[in-house]
Parts: sequence; C-alpha cells; structure tokens
Amino acid sequence: MVLNETYYREEASGKKHWFNPDDVTLTTDDRGRPVSAVLKADGQPVSLGGIEKMSKSKNNGIDPQVQIEQYGADTARLFTMFASPPEQTLEWSGSGVEGANRYLKRVWNFGFAQRDAIRAAVRRRLPLPPPTTARRCAAKCTRCCSRPTTTSSASSTTPWCRPA
Repeated sequence: MVLNETYYREEASGKKHWFNPDDVTLTTDDRGRPVSAVLKADGQPVSLGGIEKMSKSKNNGIDPQVQIEQYGADTARLFTMFASPPEQTLEWSGSGVEGANRYLKRVWNFGFAQRDAIRAAVRRRLPLPPPTTARRCAAKCTRCCSRPTTTSSASSTTPWCRPA
C-alpha cells in the first residue's frame, strides 16, 4: 500500500473537497513538520488531512508517467524497492525519488569509469579478480535477491557507489 499526504477544504454542506499534493504549497516548521498549506490556484488555506492511502477519491495519487518522464522507469522502480519491503506500507516522498535518481547516476558513473577494465575482462575472458569491495557487495546482493524482500539487496550496493 502506498501512502501520500492529503489536503482538503470542508464545504458548507460538510462535504470535503480533496486537493492533489502537487496543487498545494506546504509551510513547515524548523523541524520540517507541516504547519499550514495553501492552494496554489487561489492562495487560500487548505486543511492538512495527514498521510493516507493513495486513492482517487482523496485526490492524492501520483501519476507514475510523470515520474517516469522526469526521472526514468529505473528510478521509480528503485525508489519503491529502497523505500519499503513489499509487505509494508510505502510513504511516497518526492525527495526520496530524487535521492534514488542521484544514486542511479552514481552507479552509472562507477560503471562508466570502469568501462575499459570491464571491456578488457570480457574480451579476454579474464578470471575473476580477488575479492574486492565491489565483488563482495555484488555477492551479497545476489544472496539478498533470493530473499522475499528487495530493500536489503538494493541497499547492499550503496557502499561502493559513494563518491570518493
């Protein structure tokens, strides 16, 4: 189950009108906790509804196509793997998606920096080098992938992709 922030206004009839989080400007305190929110369209305040399950009726869903166009499908997949095991709830976070994108860029840059060594090893069918941090992480990732949760396998690659 995926969770996201909710915002609403209560109409005179008592019915709640829900607004998409992208249409709301949020104000936070010095600890990052939400204090107030206003609708971007009219600048009027909206009520904080808390974090609830994404649904069309609460208008708090995220369009995956927008995420894919902005960051790519791999980033969207990686964020969902990193953020929560499948059996638990996932709290959607725009900053988390951005972080997953930065991480994938580091992985790409690491592989790109090693491209000559990789090509040479493939061409010559070289034996595997002695254990290194990258090989240990890859072995750990392989072992973790056989488990039902994927967060540990994804996070096991982070040590060798950190910038120097």
